[in-house]
Amino acid sequence: MPNASSELVQKIESKIILNNQNYKHHLMDFVHGLFSLHAYMDSTDMIL
Repeated sequence: MPNASSELVQKIESKIILNNQNYKHHLMDFVHGLFSLHAYMDSTDMIL
């Protein structure tokens, strides 16, 4: 994976983690983030 792509993936993953840590303020954001994370993980499984 090119370096720019890896940096983008890391930014996205850190944003997902940060959003999930702040779920107490907006519960629906946590649920959306959880579904997004699973969809992201499933999509990366297909690529590998």
